Amino acid sequence: ITGELSVNSSVFVSNNLDITDRDTTLATANWIPGDWTANDFYNSVDLSNILNEQISQTGWTENSPVTILLSGDGIRNAWSFNGSGKEPVLHVEFSKNLLGTHYLLAIDSNSIDSMASISFPEASNYIFPTSSPGASDINFAFSGETVYCYGLSDDLEISGLSIMNRMNGDNIFIGLLNRSNVESAAINSKTRELYAADGGTIGNVDRITGAFTALPNDVGDGDDGNGNIVNIDDIDGLTFDPFNGKLWGSHRVSGSGEYDLLFQIDINSGLIKEDAFGPGIDYVEISNADSTIVEDIDDIAINPLTNKMFAIANTSNSGFDILVNVDKATGLITIIDTIRDAGGNLITDIEGLGFTNQGILSAVTGNNFSPENSIFHIDPLTATGSFIGEFGFGNDYESCDCLTVANNDASGVVFEDLDGDQIQGPGENGLQGVSIYIYLDEDGDGMIDLGSDPIVDSVDTDIDGLWSYAVGSNVDLLFAVNEAEIPAGNSLTTDNLETALFAGGIGGASDPANNFGYNNIILPVSLVSFSAKQSSCFTDLEWTAEVEENFAFYEIQRSLDGLNYETIHMVFGQGGNHLKSYSYTDRLASASNFYRLKMVDNDQTFEYSEIRELSIDCDKFTSISIFPNPAQVVEVINLEFFAKEDLSKLVINDMLGRPVVKKEIVTIPFVNNATQVEISDLVPGTY
Repeated sequence: ITGELSVNSSVFVSNNLDITDRDTTLATANWIPGDWTANDFYNSVDLSNILNEQISQTGWTENSPVTILLSGDGIRNAWSFNGSGKEPVLHVEFSKNLLGTHYLLAIDSNSIDSMASISFPEASNYIFPTSSPGASDINFAFSGETVYCYGLSDDLEISGLSIMNRMNGDNIFIGLLNRSNVESAAINSKTRELYAADGGTIGNVDRITGAFTALPNDVGDGDDGNGNIVNIDDIDGLTFDPFNGKLWGSHRVSGSGEYDLLFQIDINSGLIKEDAFGPGIDYVEISNADSTIVEDIDDIAINPLTNKMFAIANTSNSGFDILVNVDKATGLITIIDTIRDAGGNLITDIEGLGFTNQGILSAVTGNNFSPENSIFHIDPLTATGSFIGEFGFGNDYESCDCLTVANNDASGVVFEDLDGDQIQGPGENGLQGVSIYIYLDEDGDGMIDLGSDPIVDSVDTDIDGLWSYAVGSNVDLLFAVNEAEIPAGNSLTTDNLETALFAGGIGGASDPANNFGYNNIILPVSLVSFSAKQSSCFTDLEWTAEVEENFAFYEIQRSLDGLNYETIHMVFGQGGNHLKSYSYTDRLASASNFYRLKMVDNDQTFEYSEIRELSIDCDKFTSISIFPNPAQVVEVINLEFFAKEDLSKLVINDMLGRPVVKKEIVTIPFVNNATQVEISDLVPGTY
């Protein structure tokens, strides 16, 4: 190896002898690379003597080009031109005597989340050691969400892993995957492992080196339940469900008018999950309900705030990309909009999608859009994109993901509450094999609302009755025990509701002591019958008791979901050993009602009756109006409605279902009611 001895090395041309006719340095270096493996990078020997001779020439200035010349025996094929993503890189290390030099070091606030705070130190006045030269570690700490996203390029038959700061666009190259067809990647938020798909093979990607380690099996064949067998060998989309850890994939089906496929993958074996959509159904088509054909799905991503799946879709030669929602049960899509910037210009060639733990949607472009190989933030409601930064290494980026925040953890125990004090004490053993249901508290009311608060996962208690749950999402969660798995003759001594308030956090939070107690305390009351029947828009409750010894009262409790109960009335017991009858009319019954009796003894021990469920076929509202609507230049809106129940709260949600306004109200049933709501603090939008 030698260098050209010139202060301004000229560009190479195809003329004969353009290499050998150049003057060369006296300094040389002898390099014996050894075995040569395709798609690997190799470092030469130290070239500092050659470089020092070149830059020491009179007339050599900053930014002057230098040429390194290699010659030898044999044939080696190597990339050697700019723009390939694998052109030779000159690595320079230099040192300077910094002893006693003063430097003021601080974190660039533009490189961390806007809501983050630097905890220690805000700045560090550092003096390099006076005793000996060398590097020193200077540590800073900040409190806030991590802000980096991974991106994978797939150019020139080799894939590379990079990382970008989504606040300022700074990025670095991590390493090569040594795979040739990687087109999708996803972070398992529960383990923080990075996975990628190479054709039909799933593998784990080392986040430090970029090395790809394939799972034991290819994904293999899938059946749609009708005998249509498809080999999953072109996985264009990957995403992990941040709540239950399931790995979803999308498979590209070639041909005009052909729909891509949605399926799940076992992250232990690498195989397609059989029966994921029902008996014999391993995959579903990602398709429209109408006649519009959205053929190609370039990537998928699940929002950690709403648990909804998003996808990038396009039609052949359409020239634009579309943001869509995908129904995870059926594969049917709902179109949101074409992706454009704030000026209305199309953003095209979007190849990858990924959410942050806070629900910010990021997308990466390939090499057919300018700026190419770049990350954008995409509004999931409007599909409007904003530029973040362009990757400096590699070409044709295919995927990105940003679920890089630490998990939030919740835990608790199900135990036999022998003394009924709702606290696990000595001798009060845990119960194994009980399911804990995890609900997403979509409306933020701290209550389980069946039909609107979805179950996102479930966990079982261990041999000691302990349970734990980790989630890669900053949302409020609700927990309830499956009462059917409590031993017969027992009932809960605690409420069947625990909460974990993770919304607005930065990850890494812990919420322990979500405990559920049960026992079989028998009260001196014998309930003969208990019924609930509809009468007009009301519920008539009737019950009879035979024995009431040392008995105090009944609490009539109602629930809208069968989990969260409130006391609506209290009836004192008559006492004695004769048959007694009781009744109560619930005039505030809802469309769906669950009723139970809490039977309380004189010493305050209690038990619950069996639950009675009743649906009321009766309109609760006969009219409701909101004005002005739209409300463009006003500070308040007016609501008028006729209510058939006593309402206490009014909530305005954004389009993600997050509450933005809450107001306590007082209503009178069966008359016209009116209220005003101040909206001056709301940003323009749809609510």
